[in-house]
Amino acid sequence: MKGARILSSESDASIKIKQDQNTNVRLTIEHAQPAAVQAEPTAVHYPAPEEVPQQAERDIDLTADIAQKEKQIEILELLLQIYEHNPLIVNSLVVCKAQDLMQLIKLITDAEKVEIMLDADKTCQCSQSKFSYIESIFVTKDGKSVDFKYGFNDKYTLLIKHAISLKVVV
Repeated sequence: MKGARILSSESDASIKIKQDQNTNVRLTIEHAQPAAVQAEPTAVHYPAPEEVPQQAERDIDLTADIAQKEKQIEILELLLQIYEHNPLIVNSLVVCKAQDLMQLIKLITDAEKVEIMLDADKTCQCSQSKFSYIESIFVTKDGKSVDFKYGFNDKYTLLIKHAISLKVVV
């Protein structure tokens, strides 16, 4: 630590620095000559103010924004209902009822129809299994049926982010 420097935000009382400030000021006074001729005041003519144009009516259509916000409110209400009425949590994911999950997917994708394909081979080892394992989720929109995971990956990720199980339903 031969050439190390230590920087501190606190001042060291053992170091005394003498500071002096020298300021040189030079003043000069010029004598003003009296004005021999006084100028007559001149009239200034400003142009007449133009009429302020009336604000045009705004053509803003808020119905689309309102409809989108209402849809978001409906999605949030359904999420709250799922969290409130489904206390079943498996691996930090909320296990929904199949009907609630289909309704939620239908709302977030604006789909016409949602189909959940259940895997009959996978079952819980419990004596009375109330769990069903999801093989795939198909979303029908504009007459085309696509896999939810690949066709709507952003929405799929959103549900995973909100801890909704997409592998198991009740």
